[in-house]
Amino acid sequence: MLIKGLLNQLGYEAGSMNGTVDDQLRSAIIAFQSVEGEIPTGEATPALRDLLVRKASQ
Repeated sequence: MLIKGLLNQLGYEAGSMNGTVDDQLRSAIIAFQSVEGEIPTGEATPALRDLLVRKASQ
């Protein structure tokens, strides 16, 4: 899952690349969203993916 890999790359503990959405991934998404000033939903959305890609390429 691209989102999980990008979160791990950016230092968020999103867990292993096993293709599942679990509590660890949701917690990492919430942490990332909070730092970025986004509403912390914990949901893996296309908008989240796009933001992660931008941040990872900086």
